Amino acid sequence: MNPISKNLSKAFENSIFIKNIPVSVNEQKIRLVFEEAPGDIVSIKLKTIFRQGAPQTEANAVMLHAYLLYKDNKTAQRCIQLHDNQLSFGSGSGHKPLSVDFWKTKDELKQEKAQQIDQNIQSLLQNIM
Repeated sequence: MNPISKNLSKAFENSIFIKNIPVSVNEQKIRLVFEEAPGDIVSIKLKTIFRQGAPQTEANAVMLHAYLLYKDNKTAQRCIQLHDNQLSFGSGSGHKPLSVDFWKTKDELKQEKAQQIDQNIQSLLQNIM
């Protein structure tokens, strides 16, 4: 891992990344669901995900992703344990379970993907033999 990625990982060790948030959810609702005590969440950044190839308009919004920075690592870990793979915003039409994990740099994601591919190849080779 390059030095910049290492520094980013350290700087954002209290950050989590959440996928599959319904578009009807706003920052206040996220804070209500994910904050155990006032001040636990230092910052929230929302990103709207649009239908591929469609104009980026409200009508084409599919879901939200969120980046949450917690004041400490323990609170971030608890958030992941409580909300990963859960329907924390209800089970309305088209709602998917949330995907909640620590934020990772692109280098970390590439490394994880390469390791997964290596494991899959090893498993395939063992099954063939």
